[in-house]
Amino acid sequence: MSPTKEYEEGMGYCIFEMGDGKADCAKVNFYAAPKPSVNMKKPGRLWHWGKILFEKWWLWKWF
Repeated sequence: MSPTKEYEEGMGYCIFEMGDGKADCAKVNFYAAPKPSVNMKKPGRLWHWGKILFEKWWLWKWF
C-alpha cells in the first residue's frame, strides 16, 4: 500500500473537540516553507458528529 500524494507532500488533518458538542478541523502542510501552514475551519456540531462517525468506522474496521 503506497501513501497518497497528499501524505508525500506533508499534508495532514486533525479533528479536535472544542467542547459544548462542537469540534474543529485543521488541515496542515508540514513541509510548507518557511514554517508549516495551518488552515482551520469554523468550529461546529457537524465536525463533532463527523469525528464521532469516523472514530466508529475506524474502530469497526481495525478491531
